[in-house]
Amino acid sequence: MDNLDKLARAIRGLTIAVWCGIGLQVVAYGYSYWNFWRMTDSGTMERSSRPVSSSDAPAGLTDDSNSDFDNDFNARPIRDKIRLASAILLVEMKEVAGVHKALVQEVLKLKPGVRLYYEAGDEYDELSHYPGGGCGDCTLTQHSLVFMMGNPATMRFSTTFEGDRLASLGGMTIDEFRRLAQESLTATPPAKP
Repeated sequence: MDNLDKLARAIRGLTIAVWCGIGLQVVAYGYSYWNFWRMTDSGTMERSSRPVSSSDAPAGLTDDSNSDFDNDFNARPIRDKIRLASAILLVEMKEVAGVHKALVQEVLKLKPGVRLYYEAGDEYDELSHYPGGGCGDCTLTQHSLVFMMGNPATMRFSTTFEGDRLASLGGMTIDEFRRLAQESLTATPPAKP
């Protein structure tokens, strides 16, 4: 019976250790969830996603065009996208050393005072890629329009096209698009409600 007593004590000790471990895990998860809800309820997490005003940020780090920010940019009609964009790039694909590089062919629109870190001939890294299964002959005829917003200008929307017609924009020609982009620089913005 001595061996059975020792075995029973060992099992009882292991059972207590396992339950203590489970209890510690429950306390750790409980604290984590409690901390998450406390931060959410106090509004601390919401502060990180609100627009930065000039008085909150150090000089030189504010976005000069917060008033132009638009969560529904992708759903806007093309004329609104052109009007709201602070910069629009025309990008062409070229094969260079086995890599499909997106090279800025032309800056179609740049609002005065907006910082744009690209000019004609620069590589636009976000669209460059290694050839893959779904790529096909994208370097031969494909171009992209990159709509940028803010200051400095950052990408908000892009679309590809072949030839001189923009099928994804209702069949508009690239020349008509250039005209609209230039007109948007001189047009007065509509009044905000």
